[in-house]
Amino acid sequence: MQNEYDETIYYGVAYQDADGIIQYEISEDYMALYQFSEQCIWRNLYPTPIVSMKAEEMISSLDTVTNMQIRLDALYNSWYIFAVNLLGSFPTEDVVYEILEEDLQKTQECPTIESLQLFASLVYTAVKSKILTTQKGLEMLQWVENEKSKILKEMQDNNQEQITLYCVVYESEDAELCHYISDNQESVCREKAKHDGYAMFTTPIFQKTYNVEKQIDLLQLKTIFRKECIPLFHTGYLQELKLLKYFPSSVSEYEFDTMCNTVKDRCSRDAYEAFLTYGYRWNVKQY
Repeated sequence: MQNEYDETIYYGVAYQDADGIIQYEISEDYMALYQFSEQCIWRNLYPTPIVSMKAEEMISSLDTVTNMQIRLDALYNSWYIFAVNLLGSFPTEDVVYEILEEDLQKTQECPTIESLQLFASLVYTAVKSKILTTQKGLEMLQWVENEKSKILKEMQDNNQEQITLYCVVYESEDAELCHYISDNQESVCREKAKHDGYAMFTTPIFQKTYNVEKQIDLLQLKTIFRKECIPLFHTGYLQELKLLKYFPSSVSEYEFDTMCNTVKDRCSRDAYEAFLTYGYRWNVKQY
């Protein structure tokens, strides 16, 4: 199947490494950049939003990397990088460890692929929100991965085709929950990134792999997946996910607002709007 994003487009992010040096990650593969940005959460790195640039927009006398660096520097200058990393360096405390430990015990009673994914997404949200340390988060996720491997090994059927569907839930401006479902992982990741950029409440991406007959109707499979997702998301999971967003992180509102004003005065509009999303990410602001 032809990818709808096949035209020649380059993607890039800038970030400050552990030594305080600004680095650039550039690729033609959007998913490679998206996954890199997601993994940065576990390394206490804070990359810029993904920036795209068509080949035809580039200065012909400069190479691709230099063109992308110029665009990234124009959109997200050193003041933006400084502000995000200064607040991101504030030490994280295990504010919600006991709550997640209770969830872990419940999940251990009868682990399923669905319950493991939902628990993992709570851990991910807590670490991203700076209310759970990466060390505790990784310890919990290691158990999740071990259990998932056991279950998937038992479920594997080499005689059937496998199709994986992906879903992200986001809250609209009217406070309605919307489900975006696709068999194209990149499409769902882009949808999530778009709504995250609007500072809208979104869930981590949920996925499920089906063993199917070769002639399965994809639309029918998506309908089944949607029916399975709705009760999962509309039980205690969503309430707890939102509850996690009310716990204060190590970043105070005063400290955030001070740096926010600096970014507004010294950076681009794109940088200011990107910085605002950190207020929601770190529980300084509420959706």
